[in-house]
Amino acid sequence: MAVTSAGNPMTASIQTTKALKSLGEFTLSNLITMGLQYGLRIAKNVIFTRLLGPSGRGIYGLITTIPELIVSFGSLGFGLGSGYLVVKKKYEVPKVLGNAMVYVLFHGLILLGIGVVIFSFKDLFRGSLDVLGQFSVIVLVAIPLRLSYGLGLDLLVALKDIHYMNTLLLGFSAIPLVLMILLWFLTGEALQAAVYAWVSSVIVISICAFLRIYWKGGSRPRVSLPYMKEAFSFGFRGNVSMFANAMVRRIDLLFIAYYMGLEAVGYYAAAISIIELLLTLPTAISAPFLPIRLELDQNTGQSLSKLVMKYVPLVMLIVCGLTMLMGKLVIVIMYGERFLPAFDPLKWLLPGVLALTLYQFLKVDIFNLNRPGFLSWVSVLTMVCNVILNYLLIPPYGISGAAIASSISYIMSTMILLVFFVHQTGLSFSDVLILRKKDFRVLTDRFKSSINDVS
Repeated sequence: MAVTSAGNPMTASIQTTKALKSLGEFTLSNLITMGLQYGLRIAKNVIFTRLLGPSGRGIYGLITTIPELIVSFGSLGFGLGSGYLVVKKKYEVPKVLGNAMVYVLFHGLILLGIGVVIFSFKDLFRGSLDVLGQFSVIVLVAIPLRLSYGLGLDLLVALKDIHYMNTLLLGFSAIPLVLMILLWFLTGEALQAAVYAWVSSVIVISICAFLRIYWKGGSRPRVSLPYMKEAFSFGFRGNVSMFANAMVRRIDLLFIAYYMGLEAVGYYAAAISIIELLLTLPTAISAPFLPIRLELDQNTGQSLSKLVMKYVPLVMLIVCGLTMLMGKLVIVIMYGERFLPAFDPLKWLLPGVLALTLYQFLKVDIFNLNRPGFLSWVSVLTMVCNVILNYLLIPPYGISGAAIASSISYIMSTMILLVFFVHQTGLSFSDVLILRKKDFRVLTDRFKSSINDVS
């Protein structure tokens, strides 16, 4: 009779298979959604970019970037901490929802005030200020809205309501597309139509997310100060990481706007939009991977992590290779020949895409080791490196310099996490990165089991 302890290899294997089944089910939903979302996002990117042109695409990129950076900086990790406590089943959903509502109301106003202060520094945006100033009220209002949007999705992931979250993400791609076309026909102003469509979609998705959480709670929301304190305690240690990562993803747009103007921002934003489409695949897996991984014991969790870290980057390597070969054709088909300058930064961003793919899963294991503080220090180091590289590379190399800076930063942070993960777990680099026959056997058995379940 098999011993059923967590350390028993047979038990770990069975638990790993169950975890793979759950991950596979959620990932299948994500991949189906991803296919639909790909179509919607491509249509949205094509229509937005072609109607806006390089300069308009640049200002739209800045408008959507500023609220994200402010929220990433000032959220204090409440969403991360709340999600962690929900996964660990420490608090009831009504308390989670009640605290989330209070947090969005009061903290959203504080972050809006920070936005007002930022806009008072006129030299920050240099030549972009006149255009950006026309939408300053929209940008400021979008800050608390962006806060509620991110928190709502964090809680849905923690509750493993992945299917509903996928529905919302589809809506987040479809709503701006429909509204943009409608408003453009009514007003004839493409940039104004794009901005209002984006803000409207954030509002709709936020409301739907919180209503869903309320429904799952089954009773009226309640406020719990001990829970709020604990959520902030865990989340704040990881919030530095979230902000630093957001800075690395978006600070290059501000540098480009400062040194090169809005047209260059538009080319770079077009390259970024293609990169974000590529990252949809690992994101489709990493979203359900987070709550599943945090629930597992050490042996089972490591077995699952090793499989995911081997297969997903391998698939992305193929995707990135195809993008390198067909990137120019993709840009011409999607955005037109005038956006061909976007290809150079696109190809320099691809090594960073591979690094980010592995980073997403390493990050979850660092959280599972209860070391969000270490992740924050790595992210800060990466942010500092990225800022310095942007300052050094953008003036001589333009938007390609920004892409090189981003890829170097992503690779550096991923390598640090990988070394730390290997040291903490006692695994070797080959255990994490090299595919073996037994790895193929595990997935083959899981695939056969899925076929049997269907039949």
